[in-house]
Amino acid sequence: MEGYGADRTDHLIRYIYTATRHVIQKSKEENISTHQAAKELAEKRIQDMKKLK
Repeated sequence: MEGYGADRTDHLIRYIYTATRHVIQKSKEENISTHQAAKELAEKRIQDMKKLK
């Protein structure tokens, strides 16, 4: 990726993998679609960020 070093690119790839695993795990545990699981995780992350401000 242009503008990114190997370390940064590796970090982004690992984050995508981890985030995808969390979505699939939540989907299976709560018997909801992966779309709904991703939405709920994103909303939680947004709420957590708001608490830091």
